[in-house]
Amino acid sequence: MDKLPAAQACQYEYSALRGDEIRLIRLQPGAFDDDLKFELVHHALHQIDLGIGEAGLRGQGPGRKLPSGWRAFKTPEDRPFYKRRGTRSTPELFTYEYPDGEDQAPISVALNAPHNYEALSYTWGDASHQQLTFVLDGDRESKILHVGRNLAIALRHLRLDSATRTLWVDAVCINQNDLDERAAQVKRMRNIYGLASKVLVWLGESSHDSSGVMRKLEYLGRQIEVSTSSWIIRAFDPPASEPSWTGKTTVLPYSAADWQAIESLFERSWFDRLWVLQEVTANPNTTVQCGHDSIDWYFLRRAIIGLDERAGVPATLSYRLNNKVDIAFGSRGTFRDVLFVARQHLCQDPRDKLYGVLGLIGPKFQDRLVPSYERPFRELYKEVFLTHSEMTGRLDLLTQCFVNEDLFSSPSWVPDWQSFPYAFRAPEPGYQASGASKADFCVLADSWLQVTGILIDKVIYAPDSSHVDPQSLITYIRDLRPPGLDHDKYVTGEPLLKAWTRTLAMDMLHERYPNRFFPDYDEWEKNVLQMLDSNSNDTAFASVESLSNLIRDTLTDMGFFKTEKGYIGFGPYALEQDDYVCVILGVPTPLVIRPRLDGTYWVIGWAYAHGVMDSEALLGPLPEGWIVTQRFVHLRQLPRYINVPENRSQLDDPRLGELSTGWRRIANRHLTPDDPVVVDYFENVDSGEIINYDPRMTADALRSRGVKLETLAFV
Repeated sequence: MDKLPAAQACQYEYSALRGDEIRLIRLQPGAFDDDLKFELVHHALHQIDLGIGEAGLRGQGPGRKLPSGWRAFKTPEDRPFYKRRGTRSTPELFTYEYPDGEDQAPISVALNAPHNYEALSYTWGDASHQQLTFVLDGDRESKILHVGRNLAIALRHLRLDSATRTLWVDAVCINQNDLDERAAQVKRMRNIYGLASKVLVWLGESSHDSSGVMRKLEYLGRQIEVSTSSWIIRAFDPPASEPSWTGKTTVLPYSAADWQAIESLFERSWFDRLWVLQEVTANPNTTVQCGHDSIDWYFLRRAIIGLDERAGVPATLSYRLNNKVDIAFGSRGTFRDVLFVARQHLCQDPRDKLYGVLGLIGPKFQDRLVPSYERPFRELYKEVFLTHSEMTGRLDLLTQCFVNEDLFSSPSWVPDWQSFPYAFRAPEPGYQASGASKADFCVLADSWLQVTGILIDKVIYAPDSSHVDPQSLITYIRDLRPPGLDHDKYVTGEPLLKAWTRTLAMDMLHERYPNRFFPDYDEWEKNVLQMLDSNSNDTAFASVESLSNLIRDTLTDMGFFKTEKGYIGFGPYALEQDDYVCVILGVPTPLVIRPRLDGTYWVIGWAYAHGVMDSEALLGPLPEGWIVTQRFVHLRQLPRYINVPENRSQLDDPRLGELSTGWRRIANRHLTPDDPVVVDYFENVDSGEIINYDPRMTADALRSRGVKLETLAFV
């Protein structure tokens, strides 16, 4: 059929979707430069639960206990694998094989059969650059529909020469002018992608040797396997002649031009888009295409994880890979964790900072969050904060607050998820400044949040850190060196040198996180002293280059402070002298708050304050000989208390004493994304009541221990 001139063609008008229908594009065959023509048809898509709160492996095979020495893990695609500890303690040297017998069978998850369409994941691009497409309506009349230039280019690359290709594309298959339809389809997004026969990722046209880069990344991705708990091991069946690339200290044989080409690929806008977080994790059958070259997402995500924190990777690329790892792992975790990742990615509507991750959050909170594109986003943000706080009994989302130019126009205790300040980072999981305490809060006069906690101390020193960058790190660290570093004691009684060096790393060290790729304390202290004392700038700069991304982020994205009593730490770069550091019940980290003349406070942001990160403000110091390490539990870092002299460990905090009569800890309870960041389950054996906090850590229980809690008002 000949095309009607655009001036004579009618604009396509959508017909309403009914029930569980979606629209699909039937892209007509043609040569690359032919006009784009397609049909839009309605298709019934049955809703299923593709949530991520599934039960986990818990060290079990399919109905049988694993043999001694074996552990069960899951890949980011939820595929199980097993490994056995070798004789060495480094993860990359662990031996890997399936156990013998029936436990070799994989654990399967039954899903509905995929539907006969492919879902496209791409970047919309500049909305002002529109191209005409022609929709073949039921009477075979051509009607016009404008699409973005990026989509038009993608469709030309995806179109087949001689067969129809069926696609789901959000910009076309959702009537973007119908706000009710948009809201309804957003709720189904993870199912739409999960039930597709394949997800197609379109990165854009070929450039900067993208073909060579795709080959290199596929090669690297084929060499390694990863688990959701961040283990990296050698792939299941690599050729015997291939070297092992699992160790992060192994330098890849790439030239400067290779690294530049790899960085150019990761600079593409798809990697910064918010919606991709759930689009590529909903379906294990996903292909990434750049121009006419493609790579399985399975291998690309492993290449991204393999490059992160690897020796020899240029600093600019290493920094860029930070949030790519979140995409690769799928941004699973608590609601707070998912939103920290979401705010780093881009979307056109500020409400989509929440709606765009619906498929990644827990099912209970999904049910509570009903999309609507008609409500003001600030009202939405406030409601989400309060709903989450009431549902979990925590104030985890206070750690997402960050002082900005809008501080005086909205409550400072409501996170502004539309923004991602240039110097902002998430708190590392594993801090328990208020333990597994239940939040004690209420809302007053619609804009005041009344909370319960302790004012730790007032900030007396806060040097300007807004202009610190990787090039000035050496000077900055040297300027922060306190007097008496070699011989003075810290406020907790430990050596000042140990407290200061641990603070520079915000305690992200092997002793606290034995399952993470962090340096041990001695190695870190040696590195810091080398930066301080080296007479050679080249040697000092090499030490800075060896810092992990996380520690570089701490030093460049957060501001150092010291308090009247001598506490030191890092907080938001906007913190000022005379701000206060506090610990609030139900918040995993300390907060920096700013006093107002009326006795209320603004929330400035979360902080690391050395000596109060493990509930010391509420419970006092740990007994002599005890330390805290972190255990990995269902995508969380939760505390384990170790008595070093006696070489024994326990889950109960030794400072809390025995449980009250009638309460018992619920061991090995499965945690879901709906649970708070720091969580512990207990049951009342008389009433059957189950709670997600420690009954010894309520406001009343703490007061009965003599803890002098205060009531604070945030505005």
